[in-house]
Amino acid sequence: MSRSDPSTAAHLTPGPDLAAPLDLAGAHARTDAPPTVRVRAASGLAVVAVRLPTVPLVEVRLRVPLHGAAPAGAVLLAHLLARPDRPVPGGTLAAQVQRLGGHVAVGADADALQVSAGCLAEHLPRLLALLAHVLGEDVAPDGVPAPDRTQVAQVAAMGRAQPALRAVETLNRSAYGGRHPYGRAGAGPAEVLELPAPEVEALRRARVLPGAATLVLVGDLDPDRAAAAAQDALRGWTGTPAAPPLPPVPRDLSGPVVLDPVPGAVQSCLRAALPVVGRAHPDYAALQVANLVLGGYFSSRLVLDLRERRGICYGARTAFVHAHAGALLVASVDVGRDATAEALGALWDQLDGLRRRPPTALEHGHARRHALGAQQLAASTQGSYADRTVELEHQGLGAGWVAAHLEQLTRVTARDVAAAVERHLDPARAALVLTGDAVVAAPLAPVAAAVGRALQVLPATGTA
Repeated sequence: MSRSDPSTAAHLTPGPDLAAPLDLAGAHARTDAPPTVRVRAASGLAVVAVRLPTVPLVEVRLRVPLHGAAPAGAVLLAHLLARPDRPVPGGTLAAQVQRLGGHVAVGADADALQVSAGCLAEHLPRLLALLAHVLGEDVAPDGVPAPDRTQVAQVAAMGRAQPALRAVETLNRSAYGGRHPYGRAGAGPAEVLELPAPEVEALRRARVLPGAATLVLVGDLDPDRAAAAAQDALRGWTGTPAAPPLPPVPRDLSGPVVLDPVPGAVQSCLRAALPVVGRAHPDYAALQVANLVLGGYFSSRLVLDLRERRGICYGARTAFVHAHAGALLVASVDVGRDATAEALGALWDQLDGLRRRPPTALEHGHARRHALGAQQLAASTQGSYADRTVELEHQGLGAGWVAAHLEQLTRVTARDVAAAVERHLDPARAALVLTGDAVVAAPLAPVAAAVGRALQVLPATGTA
């Protein structure tokens, strides 16, 4: 196709003013919410039912606070709750879920236990009854079966062997310290194998309770009837957990550049974390645009610099992490060993450069449109809508937040973004860590010094 081809020229013609406010009636700014019912059960359980009849299915999400729990206990509990051969009325959990045309999975992180389930819409009452059994009955009446311990321990060992996960754990320890629940290492295989079975059941009895939990139902349903069915099915699940206090995210995570050495590693995993305001803050929409400009999508500055211009990595990215104790903006860059020092310098330059070189009108316009499109994708399926809803509801951002956020995104200007960056994204407050072979320490030291940091090399604890 020649350069003069009209179809090509049309794509090169300047479009509308990307810095101008967007029309809320446009395709990327749909704000109408589907029919939704929110109720609080007598047990304290928050129930949200949403009618989204795109297919004849219902997606179920349950989030139960679990912060402060021992990581080994949390992962073992999650595994045992949804064990396929777990006895339930009528047979095993796997067989009963299969009869409903459904699925059930349970996971745990430093904040919460989350159940993800779904089934054919006509079978929702039966799925809720199964859920009540799963939550309310002893997970290990005869002890934790050895094959289950082994399976969970193997998953933990494989995770520890992944450089990216190791980098995240190093970042958490550096940012939070050992006393904060977020600063703990994840479950190790030894802890999983040695944890007494009574402690797993004690954790379920003490913490897997409805008093602070959130249940979300999304799909081909009548919201009032679905909410009533959920309350009826779970009426025997009672109690309010006595959760330990959760300290807020520190406002300053600065310290030395921390190198966690992995002997023989041919790749280095760099991570940086900045404390930021959360979704409820008026500056969040502007920071969402700033994140995209920095590293939140493929046209970002980090990708254009480290991948396209320097050619030292396949991908560099930034993303928000919305934890219960507070939010972080986390940058991730994985590079070859020989490019480690260059990557750290480039990462710092882009973090600092977002304040010195504010987003242009073009960058702002593209990023804002991407943000609006991403919000629509988050509501495009029953599963994605349920995922977003349970997270927002659990953070106290239920009715009206999405519409208000879309409104803010359509109105936020490049000047607003620059002001929010100046207020919230000071790299001097960031934690900087990496995993990689210790040979990278020598070239790293002068780069760390150039950004005002010392270099701390941890004792080697593993191999690549």
